[in-house]
Amino acid sequence: MQDVQVKDEVRVELESLTRRIKELEAALDRVRDERDAARQLARSLRAGQDRLPLGLIHMDRNGRIETVNRAMAEICPRSGDLESRGAPLLEMECMQEPLREAVRALLERGESFDLEASPDAAFAGDGRLIRFQGLPLQDPEGRPGGYLLMAEDASSGAEDEGHLQTSLDRLRRLFLGTVDAMSSMVERRDPFVSGHQKRVAQLAVAIAEELGSDAFTVEGIRITGLLHDLGKVAIPAEILCKPGELSRAEQSIVRTHPVIAHRLLKRVEFPWPVADAILQHQERMDGTGYPAGLKGREILIQARILAVADTVEAMLTRRPYRQAHPLEVVLAELEHHKGGAYDAAVVDACLRLFREKGFEFRSV
Repeated sequence: MQDVQVKDEVRVELESLTRRIKELEAALDRVRDERDAARQLARSLRAGQDRLPLGLIHMDRNGRIETVNRAMAEICPRSGDLESRGAPLLEMECMQEPLREAVRALLERGESFDLEASPDAAFAGDGRLIRFQGLPLQDPEGRPGGYLLMAEDASSGAEDEGHLQTSLDRLRRLFLGTVDAMSSMVERRDPFVSGHQKRVAQLAVAIAEELGSDAFTVEGIRITGLLHDLGKVAIPAEILCKPGELSRAEQSIVRTHPVIAHRLLKRVEFPWPVADAILQHQERMDGTGYPAGLKGREILIQARILAVADTVEAMLTRRPYRQAHPLEVVLAELEHHKGGAYDAAVVDACLRLFREKGFEFRSV
């Protein structure tokens, strides 16, 4: 009898250990997925920079060089030693005084600049006319997050006032292309929500415009919408694509996706609080959201807009475990939670878009 009891205890312990091992293996797989996603994100951003016609030098908060793209070496061929990652830009011997003074003002006082100079007055080059721009960057908390130095060869078309704008437009297209590539990573993992992030971005942009946001803020909300589910790349596909309701444990895993996205994006120097807005987009005004249970004005306005856009799009779209809800049912549900889970002004803007202005999602 005692032997049977001992065997049962051993069996229970072995089963417990087996479960723990499986849980650890699953956690390790998620870490690996997150690491692979971070590496792919870094490669995509780097590849996008290297395709640009503008020379770019990205510096950290202390003015130390973090990245230099290929175009910088072509535009300023004497700037080769700028490849020294971690070196202070102001200490580079190739840098001449006019540009050095402008960069010093950028680093010390956050003063952006627009400077035209020959490389002899910048990096001791060959006499072409180079246009330099310096911009301060911000981290998601609005603190100084580094600096960007851009260079453009203006000698062949200095008379063309649209030349720089053309390059900047190309920069924007390449940047949005990189964002779109990152967004599609999620859709490859979860084919049932194909186009979800793009449609959420469309509605979030429309809500922001309805609220009177400026063009710069609207662009940031567009980027945030396109990336808001990026953290799902680290969620097991069998959970994302499960046709039935999720268990409590599975729901807990899915709820980690804002935190994972935040970790992936927080080191990207966006000029908007993209990472923090994505971290907060499942928070609710009454404190019932996750991951931190924030309330009211603790939640960024970008996240409050995204919360409404995400909810509306999700309810209007068919899922493996349910049919799509009719528009009026969705709007009635949104109105019911106005001022509770969702920001009242954001809800009002969304309702006006659908009921008065005929908002429709564009095909993606």
